[in-house]
Amino acid sequence: DGTDLTITVGGSGDINIGSAIGLTFGDDGEKIEGDGTDLTIASSNDLNLTATTDINIPSAVGLTFGDDGEKIEGDGTNLTISSSAIATIDATGDIVLDADGDQVSFKFGGATGQLDVGNANSGDITFSQETNAKDFVFLQYDNNEVMRISDSNFVSIGGNATSQGIVRFLEDSD
Repeated sequence: DGTDLTITVGGSGDINIGSAIGLTFGDDGEKIEGDGTDLTIASSNDLNLTATTDINIPSAVGLTFGDDGEKIEGDGTNLTISSSAIATIDATGDIVLDADGDQVSFKFGGATGQLDVGNANSGDITFSQETNAKDFVFLQYDNNEVMRISDSNFVSIGGNATSQGIVRFLEDSD
């Protein structure tokens, strides 16, 4: 009749709604329904969670997208974002990676850190190859090698099929 409905249950009682019976809001646009195994919250528009404090998800329980294809999960110490496909981070502003351990590691194929970008104690920025006896290679879009810093203690500047590599030392304008 347009007024509130109040249901009072004893201190340890439950309100039970049968399996496959939902609780709908409005004209069935928003619905909460259980089937005995999963709880589904559905909306034809945005689903907003509003809280005055944190929304807590238990340790080792993740948020999954696309039937477990992409997942965000925490274990109480580390946050893991996993996906079976290439992930994109897209922002209208800056993207900041802030590592209080002074190092960001890039791993390929699950291997140990293969490229580390760090902050030395002196404040210098360092790039380190974490696989012994391997080189830093700089490639152009077409895979043409333009520079190599070799583990054999030399730097090479590459050319292409029609021109040689060139090293230029520039001086200031005065």
